[in-house]
Amino acid sequence: MTLSLPFTHYSDQDIISNPSITKPTNEFKPQGAFWFARGDAWIEHCKSSGLQHEYRNKYELVSYKNPKRVLLIQTFDDAVAFEKKYGVAMFTSACLADLDMKRIDWNRVAQDYDAVYLPLLSYRDRCRLSELWAMLDVDSLVVFRLANVAVKLVSVVE
Repeated sequence: MTLSLPFTHYSDQDIISNPSITKPTNEFKPQGAFWFARGDAWIEHCKSSGLQHEYRNKYELVSYKNPKRVLLIQTFDDAVAFEKKYGVAMFTSACLADLDMKRIDWNRVAQDYDAVYLPLLSYRDRCRLSELWAMLDVDSLVVFRLANVAVKLVSVVE
């Protein structure tokens, strides 16, 4: 199955001229990756959540150079397999082991794939997985290298 487009990325930066400017907002997100949402889902989430930020630029991902290098996580079982392969335990203390807190080794994911699709799973399923899933607000496509996808600037707000 291929992932239907478009996905959008909103930014105050020029990501086409400078594709390495993003910084993670927390340790659960990959450094240097670009987060795209399906359509205007991110803006709709911001509005419904009361988050008020006017983004300067709207980008649209229009194609993948190699769709086979896009990991599609579609189900809870896919997410479990992803965590099993790429998850790294965060706690080594015996008293905290039952929390099973994991972070994703994004460097390993980026070696194997150009992008990964992270769906917004049900609340019940997200609670059974690592913190990464609890932080997702919308279906997301994480792109590790913009050189491996075609992105166009859709609009600019001055």
